[in-house]
Amino acid sequence: MSLEHKVSTTSESPTRPKVIDILAVFDVAAILGKHENPSQNSDDPTEIESADIHPFSPRGGAVSEFGELVLEAAPGDYLRWRATALPFDDEYSVLIYRCFDGSGATSEFEHLLNLVLLPRLKGDPHEEGGFDTELATDQVSAMRLAATGNPFVRLDFEIIKGDEVVGYFSWNLGLIIPVPSP
Repeated sequence: MSLEHKVSTTSESPTRPKVIDILAVFDVAAILGKHENPSQNSDDPTEIESADIHPFSPRGGAVSEFGELVLEAAPGDYLRWRATALPFDDEYSVLIYRCFDGSGATSEFEHLLNLVLLPRLKGDPHEEGGFDTELATDQVSAMRLAATGNPFVRLDFEIIKGDEVVGYFSWNLGLIIPVPSP
């Protein structure tokens, strides 16, 4: 059973977990410009700085200058990570393939693949028939929070150009989860 069926995404009840979506935008040009010879070994990825990755969350998320994401979350809530590459074209893509957490505050990743229909511009967007659709794969990595506080996670990801892996990278990110008031 997928995470989509285990968790209600609309309930704000404190007894039911909520799902917090996080989009991580990877500045591929900056990452590859700083790391011309990245690791080709997925078990030993090249470490990068947080300045080249921009995580966003529509539900109470913000990024500080110290590579931390502030979330309004509670134990039992789920974080769903999606990754995208700058520039937004078909040349590069990013795939999060592993998560490490030394604090014990998050669970293992669960990878979910969904096929989705996306709009694709084929003419004048202001005229009828200006859009078509295409089938795309939506890759989501999900994790469950086990505690509040400041868990520290390491996300390992690969940058892909076409069908070839350009390199394997590692990103350290602090999650700040305020303790809810009584």
